Parts: sequence; C-alpha cells; structure tokens
Amino acid sequence: MLNDTLSKGLTYADTLTVTLGGSPLTLDEDGAGTDKDGQYYLVQGTYSDTTGTTLKIVFKDCVDLFKDVDAGTDIVVTYKATLNENAVITDAGNPNTVNLQYSNDPNEDTDNTNEPGKPDEPNEDAPTGKTPDDEVKTYTTALKLQKLDNKNTPLAGASFRLTGNGVNKVITVGTFYVEDAAGTYYKLNDGSYTTTAPTDATASSYADTTKKYKVETTQTITQNTTEGSEVYVEAFVDANGVLTFTGLGDGEYKIEEIVVPDGYQKAADVTIKIESNPNLTKANWTVTKDSETALTQNAEFQYEFNVVNVQKSNLPTTGGMGTKLFYLLGGMLAVGSGIVLVTKKRMSDAEK
Repeated sequence: MLNDTLSKGLTYADTLTVTLGGSPLTLDEDGAGTDKDGQYYLVQGTYSDTTGTTLKIVFKDCVDLFKDVDAGTDIVVTYKATLNENAVITDAGNPNTVNLQYSNDPNEDTDNTNEPGKPDEPNEDAPTGKTPDDEVKTYTTALKLQKLDNKNTPLAGASFRLTGNGVNKVITVGTFYVEDAAGTYYKLNDGSYTTTAPTDATASSYADTTKKYKVETTQTITQNTTEGSEVYVEAFVDANGVLTFTGLGDGEYKIEEIVVPDGYQKAADVTIKIESNPNLTKANWTVTKDSETALTQNAEFQYEFNVVNVQKSNLPTTGGMGTKLFYLLGGMLAVGSGIVLVTKKRMSDAEK
C-alpha cells in the first residue's frame, strides 16, 4: 500500500495509472470492496485547506499479484496534482510525502477477511513494515504589478494580459468583470466597463447591450495544459493600481496593457523571465524583467515591478480654439510687421 500526503497547496487531479514491469494494472472502480475486477484501488481523503489530502493506493491480493514477479521489477505509480489557491509561494514550497507500507507476516491472509471496507490493507494487528518517507516539493512564485502615472501616483483603470506557456493554474488578484444577469456593469468596445446602461443612441459603443457583469477581486484561472500551447489571463488593476499573478513557474511571460486609463498613453509591453534551480530547501528563483533588470522579492515573497503610463499631451485640435488662437497671433504678427515696414519707409523718406 502506498501512502501519499498532498499538502494544502496541491489538488489531486484524478489521473492515476499503475504499471507492473511496463504492463498496466487495472483499477478497481468500486474502491475498497470485495469486487475482484481490478488489481488495485484508490482511497482518497477529503481535502482540507489546512492539512491537504491523503491518498492510499492499495494493491489487491498481493500474494497472488506479485508471486511470479521477478525481484527488481519496476512498479510505477503515476498521477498528477495541480497547484490551487492555497499554494505556498515561500521557500517552504508545496510538498507531497510518500511511503510504502507492507506486511512483514509471510502467513498474512489476503482473502478479504480484514476489517470491512479495508480488505487488502495491512492488518493493523499484524507486523508491518514501512519505507522511509520520500518527499517531493513543488515550488511556485508570484508577480506583483504596480500601476503608476509619470508622477509615481498609483493609477487605476488599466487592464493587463499575462501570456505564457506551461502554466496549469494562476490565481489572479485584481478586478474581474464576470458575466452575471444580476450584475450592474456593461462592457464597452474598448474593453472597459461602465454602469451606464446603453440606449439606442449609444448602443454602438457597447460590446453587447444585453450582457451584464459583476465585479470579483480574486479569480482562479485554469490553463490549457497542451504542451507548447500559449495561454493567457486578463484582469484590471485594483483601486490601488495593483495586480498580482500567483502560481507561476519557470518560463517566459509577456505582460501587455490592453485597456489604457483615460488621458494616458499605452505602456510598453513587459517581458518577465522566471527560472529556478530547486532543491528540498528552496526554489532559488531568478526573475528578470526585459532581459536586464533582476527583480527581488518583497516582504510577501512576490516579485514586484512598476508599469508607468505617461499622460497624453494636450495639443490644440484642428478647428478648435487653439487653432483660432494661432490665427489671431499670426494676424497680430503680420500687422506688426506691416507697422515696422511702414515706419522704416517713413523714416527713410524723412532722411531724404
């Protein structure tokens, strides 16, 4: 029997397979019962956001199952777990611990006479052995984007898209607009949202005149896990101009401003490269912005950086007051030139 404890930051992904000497064994879908159709079964504990999940993979009728198997034959147990919203981003990581428990009694009977519901698990009263714990850690990290204007004042109203690959799940803390019939927001063509309902005169400015949205501040994004595919998440900064992405691993990410605050120029795209050199003590992250700036962790173990918007210049518009002002100044200069010319000519005549 294999015992595995997944920490609170990991969620079992229901992808269990077992092979013996390269050949697959069959899963008993009925679980811990007397059904003989499968060669092993899974006992999955209830997830807790403080202790995580326990898994037990139990081999059925071990004496018969392994009696003709040569020593040294590989038994390979494979399954996946994904990071969840409770994932730890410190150097403590997100561990899962595995050990193998087995009976030391050669006369142990495996004819399902053990405790009901546990027919093939080692009898608690019988001598058992257990291998040392084998621990594996999954590390993850976070980015914190601070949106500022050119006077270093926090700036709201911007939305960003983070694009990368190989990410299973990202927990984003910002402002999300989620479709909801009871919501109070409408989406505009430029990607921003408004509480002003559309009218016949303004309908063309709306992405949809019937869909409504509500605001959420945290959202879990499950990513497309196809190898080599590019995935992205989008969100607005919060009222303090902050947007965080948690659940990121090794890879290169592009961060693009897709909704720009009114009166400001679009910020340049940002490229973030995340690399790790992990061991059981720490992840040893290296996080670089735009291939040149090494980022450091803040007190919350996030890699923080700023994105600055510059205000648009208020140049006069064609046909507006500014143009008329230029015309007026030009006319005054022309009149002034005429006065100078006339004066010079009169002075010249007087000299004669």
